[in-house]
Amino acid sequence: MRLATKLLLAWLACVASIAVIVVLRPLWFDEILGLSVSTLEWPREVMAATAAGVDLKGPVWYGIAGLVVEWTGSDLGSRWIAWLGFCAALGLTWRFATMRFGPLAGAIAPAVLLLTKAPRFAAEGCPYGLLLGLAAGAFVAWWRATRPGASPAWALLMAVLLATGLTLHYFAALVWIPIACGEIARFVRDRRVVPVVLAGLALALAPLVVLLPHAREAKAMLQHAPFSPPAVEFLGKHYLYLLDVAIAPLVLLALHAALSAHPGAIAAFARRIVRDPESAFLAALLLLPVFGMAVAVVGGSGVSHPRYALPFTLGVALATAAAARSLKWSDVRLARVMGFLVVAAVVAGGVNVVRAWSKRSAVEEAAPRGWPLDLPIAYGSSFDGLQQWHYADAKTRQRLFLPAEVDLAVRHGESATGYVSLLSARRFGLYPVASWAEMRAEKPRFVLVQRAHADNWIAIESRAQGGRLEPLSAPPGWEAWLVDLHGDG
Repeated sequence: MRLATKLLLAWLACVASIAVIVVLRPLWFDEILGLSVSTLEWPREVMAATAAGVDLKGPVWYGIAGLVVEWTGSDLGSRWIAWLGFCAALGLTWRFATMRFGPLAGAIAPAVLLLTKAPRFAAEGCPYGLLLGLAAGAFVAWWRATRPGASPAWALLMAVLLATGLTLHYFAALVWIPIACGEIARFVRDRRVVPVVLAGLALALAPLVVLLPHAREAKAMLQHAPFSPPAVEFLGKHYLYLLDVAIAPLVLLALHAALSAHPGAIAAFARRIVRDPESAFLAALLLLPVFGMAVAVVGGSGVSHPRYALPFTLGVALATAAAARSLKWSDVRLARVMGFLVVAAVVAGGVNVVRAWSKRSAVEEAAPRGWPLDLPIAYGSSFDGLQQWHYADAKTRQRLFLPAEVDLAVRHGESATGYVSLLSARRFGLYPVASWAEMRAEKPRFVLVQRAHADNWIAIESRAQGGRLEPLSAPPGWEAWLVDLHGDG
């Protein structure tokens, strides 16, 4: 069997494993929020809900997700958008790398991408998988637009892809930075610019004219929310999170490169970053988590998550292919490295499928079951509660409610992120949310379900205010309590 055929089969196995995860893994909190917002009237109610802090993705994402979910008749429709975006990113990364570094070194790039955190977001009903495909397309279009005699259509395509990303998520603006850095390096080296590329970069920012006021509304809401502020000390964790299992082979390759490099190699590379457009582009892409953190800290957005810098994983893939090429390895050695990475990617895909199955089982085990007297049911975590509410049948939904009290959650050391979203969502009638005061007045007796040994603000506050908690039977890994807030302790 030819090497190209083996590679194709391996990549198909990897994307097929992600497709299995799309179906197996239960929808989680962010995905369910996005689905709920996508049912609102677009754009008026959607814009109002995102400005209120129900969910903070770009407004166009909800329009696309709502249409696809309606067309497919499945809540998984938004996940398939992400999956297709990732498949595009995989193919475009291979195309970019093979154009620049040759077929063998280029084939290393998609294998590395499969070992990063990127596949995790290829199976999530959020815009990140699609954004990865748009970013990869924009990078290829930029490279083609800068070739001698290139058609202006490439620069226009780059602008359209970048602008589309901005309408899906505000942090997609980060993708603009590596291309801009590449063009700055071109100017330093040649004292010239590529006019159509500069025009394309300017055009790509056009959505901000419409979306910036809306983003400021969301930012104002976040500034008053009790979130943990973004901090530079989290940066290392962001890098480790995005690299995922790719860190092991990359460390080995880096050690080999360091031992093989001639004495002036590092200094020569530093000079190339300043004067070579593609080196500057790659360096900026590898610094994307730094730029993302800087935007969050300086801009005062109040939140930062490594997934906002997910296109960094494209930089890791391309940089690995570039390093493999620069080491001047023989074709045999390149093929061995590529084979090792591809096998690792296939194995990682299989492990992720098993994990997805275990998460599905955990959610099913915690589903409401014959607890007494048809009492209301609440879950100790906002994430668990919303997930169970989403998957419950109509009869069970009538019993479920979602407690939300930001001050009490913060007082007892819990994250308030989910409760801020739920309280905002209540304004739009999306979920049966109840504050602590409403629970005491309207639902003084209820069943509380929580993960084993994971006490929460509801249980702590119930005991502190004289409530009585009686244990009930629960599946392994979970606890259930019959709570009476009017009990005598």
